[in-house]
Amino acid sequence: MDGDATDAPGSWGAWEEILVTAVLGLADGESVTVEAPQRAARLARIPRKLPFLPAKRELTRPWLRLTRMEDLLRGLCVGPEVFGAGFPWTPEEHAALLDLGWHSSVADGPDYVRFWPDDVPQGAFLPRADAERAAAAAAVTVREVMCPPVPDVEDAFPAIVRG
Repeated sequence: MDGDATDAPGSWGAWEEILVTAVLGLADGESVTVEAPQRAARLARIPRKLPFLPAKRELTRPWLRLTRMEDLLRGLCVGPEVFGAGFPWTPEEHAALLDLGWHSSVADGPDYVRFWPDDVPQGAFLPRADAERAAAAAAVTVREVMCPPVPDVEDAFPAIVRG
């Protein structure tokens, strides 16, 4: 899975298990990125190197990244353009991300952040139960905010990219 996306798993439960396995296999400092299906792409503002030029827009898919940090797993979800990040979330989507447990603060940068476990680690790296909670949170974030289902449209699963 190094640098490549996973194959289609067939069900959300299978997709979550693929993500759990990827998370449990992370070395300190490594990460996996979950990229929403192409259907979720929107025109996002891309800053230019020269500040006097207007920002250009390009299609961007929302993402979230899970990174091992010693005994913790740190989650980042692309933040809103209004905070200087890279995705044009609506106010309703911003509220939904907060309701799902993602946090937004100036101290953590422009992206949403979340940790597993959300309290003191109980052992070396991440117990399987915390990896399962992180995978479930990623799945809910994709299904409810990043790329909600559309009637009569067969959806692709989000890509899981290691590296």
